[in-house]
Amino acid sequence: MAKAKFQYDYERLIKALRAAREARKINQASIAELLNLTVASVSRIENDKQRLKPDDLMFLCWFLDIDPRKFLRVGESVKKTAQMFDLRLLQTQEGVA
Repeated sequence: MAKAKFQYDYERLIKALRAAREARKINQASIAELLNLTVASVSRIENDKQRLKPDDLMFLCWFLDIDPRKFLRVGESVKKTAQMFDLRLLQTQEGVA
């Protein structure tokens, strides 16, 4: 059975986070303090030289009011499973009606 793949379009997400930070006039030092990182780390993250830990990524999305689901890419095996589930759900509803 194929393993489900959920991947973020990380580059687009980081660009959106940076744009949101800049639009709110929040500097990198504030983000660094918020996430307990160095300013250099925040700079590397925004320039795609370093990755955020998933929990920090989700917290930063929440803090900057970014919906990370907009950047979620779903693999084919997940799409097939969802389609199968929808079909079963329809069959169940038809049987009940």
